[in-house]
This record gives sequence, C-alpha cells and structure tokens, in this order.
Amino acid sequence: MLIENILITLFLSAKLNGWQYIHISNPAINMTKMNILKKHTFLAIMSIHNIHLYDEPHSVYD
Repeated sequence: MLIENILITLFLSAKLNGWQYIHISNPAINMTKMNILKKHTFLAIMSIHNIHLYDEPHSVYD
C-alpha cells in the first residue's frame, strides 16, 4: 500500500507541475507487481487526473 501512495503522490505532484506524460523506467516501481484490483484502481485514479502512464520505453519526441 505504501508504494501505491508514494506513486499517487508522485504523479499528482507531477501533474501540478504540468507534466502530463510520465514514463516509469525503474523496475522496482513496476505496475505489473500490483494485484489486478490495485493496478486498475491506480490507473483509474491516474486517468481521472489525466495523467498518461507509460510502462514501456518511448521517445519524448514521438
């Protein structure tokens, strides 16, 4: 639960700073390690706040 709270705080803070696209590259923070319900709840929260979560590498220039 702690890691989810940290992530939510991180993403909402990023949103306040104007970041809309966030890329998780740290394998220690891996969305697939959450159980399905928590993962979907977390992604729903991010969606509500219009934060797009990437869990695969991508170019910021795409």
